[in-house]
Amino acid sequence: MMLRLHNAGCVSANNPLPVLPDEIIVEILLRLPVRSLLQFKCVCKSWKTTISHPQFVKNQLQISTVYPQLVSYNNIDRGIVFYYPVEPLFENLSTPIKPVKVSNCSIIGSCNGLLCLYNIDQFCVKLWNPSINLISKTSPTFNGYGHDGFITHHAFGFDQLNDKYKVLLDVLNKHSYSKKITLPYTFGENSWKKIQNCACDPISWLGKYVSGTLNWVNKDGLNSSERMILSFDLEKETYSQVLLP
Repeated sequence: MMLRLHNAGCVSANNPLPVLPDEIIVEILLRLPVRSLLQFKCVCKSWKTTISHPQFVKNQLQISTVYPQLVSYNNIDRGIVFYYPVEPLFENLSTPIKPVKVSNCSIIGSCNGLLCLYNIDQFCVKLWNPSINLISKTSPTFNGYGHDGFITHHAFGFDQLNDKYKVLLDVLNKHSYSKKITLPYTFGENSWKKIQNCACDPISWLGKYVSGTLNWVNKDGLNSSERMILSFDLEKETYSQVLLP
């Protein structure tokens, strides 16, 4: 993979076009915005391979300029998620902002610039990259009591060891609160798992992703006023409790 720099008046048989090493090209590409990278995938096969590689995506996310992301959710009319691109405002404050929206969905969580959306009608989840308006394939439908169930605590994060995104849902039966199922799902797989429930009473329904774990502030026992951190390991898919700082 070579990048040739054109300099009018300097090209001759004894003075060939200068060439950038592959490592320098990668460093330049890493610092470009996502929309530009999507266009540059069409330059040549080697660029497409480089830009599509998972490690390139990770490195680009770590060093790229991060702009605030403004997302809102309207639960009227079966739920609409709005994304407002803020980046143009840093270039021109008078730029009109037109939101991008996804209908019939609610937000389960966010991680690395991706939103995990729950489809209210189809009982499934999908990933949405709002900055480029790219949506993944939907997951299989999960067996969560159908219309008789509702999601209690939930979270979304990244399994660093297996290089996979995962979502966790706790679903409760509307007619019998003693009936609860815990469902983790790994994006890209063909089915949901069902694991042992954890006796918990999270203060917040939405869990926070931290270093390969999903976390909630939780009561230390259902009848206790003490607080603990309920932590779910995405790699092992097991719960544990951690003392508050």
